[in-house]
Amino acid sequence: MPIHLNSNQGSLIEFQEGLPINYSGPLLRGSKVLYFAKDTCQLIIQEIITELYTLRLNVFRFLETLTIDSVSNKEGIHSRILLKGNLRHKVKGTGRIYLREGEFTMLWADSANCNCRFEKDTEYKTLDIFYSPALFQQLVIYFPELKDLQNEGHVKRLIKNPCYTTPAMRDIIREILECPFDETTRQFYFDLKVREYLFVMLEHIYKRTPSRYHFTPYETACIIKAHKILLEDLSKKPLSFRMLSKAVAINEFKLKAGFKQLFGLSVFDCLQEARMQKARELLLSTNKPLKQICVLTGYPRMTNFITAFRKRFGYTPGSLRRK
Repeated sequence: MPIHLNSNQGSLIEFQEGLPINYSGPLLRGSKVLYFAKDTCQLIIQEIITELYTLRLNVFRFLETLTIDSVSNKEGIHSRILLKGNLRHKVKGTGRIYLREGEFTMLWADSANCNCRFEKDTEYKTLDIFYSPALFQQLVIYFPELKDLQNEGHVKRLIKNPCYTTPAMRDIIREILECPFDETTRQFYFDLKVREYLFVMLEHIYKRTPSRYHFTPYETACIIKAHKILLEDLSKKPLSFRMLSKAVAINEFKLKAGFKQLFGLSVFDCLQEARMQKARELLLSTNKPLKQICVLTGYPRMTNFITAFRKRFGYTPGSLRRK
């Protein structure tokens, strides 16, 4: 996919190939890497392009507030998962999209012109996946909503508002970013994972049971605030459900129903999932001893931590370190 980016000063951003020497972020193995740096920002794009799909991992850091325009001339489904940060988009033909960390959006376009606002002193990480018509047409038999996309106009949102990724979606994203295979089998692995992610994403959008409850914008904001409070410091004992409800000024019933609807998990399961993902990240990216990671993720006993970790991932923390 050709990359055409312009800063808000109107200057063309010219990338060079390769990663910066001090880069320690996520890697998309086997990708072409493009890098740009100046006093105000650092942009790193890792991209895999095939006939059927494109995978793009963006890691952007900004020292001042900037807006960037990007253009894609490919026809198909464009999806974005926000791995870090909160991002304001303006997509020509479909309006404004506010994407929170952990959310994804999805649209059909024959060409996509997007304006993004990046805030000062902030790092952003996104995973963008483009699907060609030839690929998503393979799924029309299961999702008839896709059948007439190419005849419905230039740009169309496939979900009205961004949704939070499900645990199954997050697992696939993690597996893509932690691909364990070499160049002889890596492409086949990505072919499978990209299709799996598309299927799971469409299943979540089109097949989920409609909610019986309606939440006002105020109630939705309260539920999102409760989620932030719950996960703010995983090493501390969490607030009780009653105290969490009181802290965000929403009744317990709506908080419980809202968590399930917005995040696809109960309050307890959401906390448990965050603890496990944090533990896994610390095991892979630091040399901290297991006992310290146990404490940092809110487990007073090592045995409980190991049991929970094995139940979630199918292997122990120690075996992950030895891989």
